[in-house]
Amino acid sequence: MSVAVKDLTNIQVPEDGSTITVDFQAEAPGMPVKLVFKSEKMKSMLQQLIGASEFADSKSNKASQGVKHIATPAQYRAAPTDDREAVILSFVMPSGMMHSFALPTKDTLDLAKKMTLAANKEKDKQSRH
Repeated sequence: MSVAVKDLTNIQVPEDGSTITVDFQAEAPGMPVKLVFKSEKMKSMLQQLIGASEFADSKSNKASQGVKHIATPAQYRAAPTDDREAVILSFVMPSGMMHSFALPTKDTLDLAKKMTLAANKEKDKQSRH
């Protein structure tokens, strides 16, 4: 069943924090929608929703320029782990959501080479135009 949502009307969290109940007003008059989520699942669902929202923004903002990508981070960072066996890559999205990945050092070096090659190809392509 698909329902077009008009507004978020209420959020409830019980004393034990086990669930989150979200009430919406549907576009159809008199058709309230109530969703109940287990709290531990909510964060991952929110990350997915934020990612989808950023993807939609990216598509609408870049469509006129012919650019296709999922999302453009507002900030990024790479730092080695204390044992130097991996590198933590972190990307902060415009929404403030941070995504971090740990890659083994060898894989990070391979990725850096591939990124350098791709960036140089794009740079060369742009300089010819």
